[in-house]
Amino acid sequence: MNPGASEICGNEVDEDCDGSATDANLDVSVNVADGSSGRDRVVTVTGSISDASVSEATLSVNNTSQTVTASGSVSEQQIMRCPAGGYENTIKLSVSGRNCGYDSTTYTCTPAAGEASDLWVRLTWDNTSSGSASTTDIDLHVFEPGNEQVYFMDKTSDNGELDVDDTNGYGPENYTNTDASAGTYTIWVKCYRGCDTEGTSYTLSVTRGNESATEYTGTFTTRSTSTSECSTACDERTVTLY
Repeated sequence: MNPGASEICGNEVDEDCDGSATDANLDVSVNVADGSSGRDRVVTVTGSISDASVSEATLSVNNTSQTVTASGSVSEQQIMRCPAGGYENTIKLSVSGRNCGYDSTTYTCTPAAGEASDLWVRLTWDNTSSGSASTTDIDLHVFEPGNEQVYFMDKTSDNGELDVDDTNGYGPENYTNTDASAGTYTIWVKCYRGCDTEGTSYTLSVTRGNESATEYTGTFTTRSTSTSECSTACDERTVTLY
């Protein structure tokens, strides 16, 4: 054993002589939000980190990762997959550079009989290299068949809903539709604020019913100049339901 050595997880040995056999204690628990139903579940993922100086952690849900803020604790709302036949969602919280700085859990979900097929669109983004989380705001817009728009100014339609307008970095922003009509859905990803010349990258995940998610990525280096068009700092995708 020697000071400065890296901890080896699981052997109960204090390799770095700091008085602990781990280098960061992370406890992750998952709780289903009241009233959650349909083929998706909104849950709150909470975690604790023994080292309060850790400012960021990585939260991974079903192998899709995002950076979250942390100062001793983490609390994030996430949507868990719940297709017909059930699904075991995997959740992991980790701290970069800490061999033992992680913990994981699972959340198993089975939908009730007769629950409708869904469309789930999930947007996350990193931060600008020279900015801060509070200055980077990317927005998700979904145009449903019939051209009804669901976005930060109008978060609900007959069956679709945008859960949150995240204005201080990273996301996720989730659009869900538990009784999605057949037709073409147009999706805009727009940089509302920030996205400086260093670039802000996003990941867009689209899930149709029981299908595996399709992911799209992009990078913005400036903000959008139009509220009504998809032009500067805006990417457009489409998905068709039959």
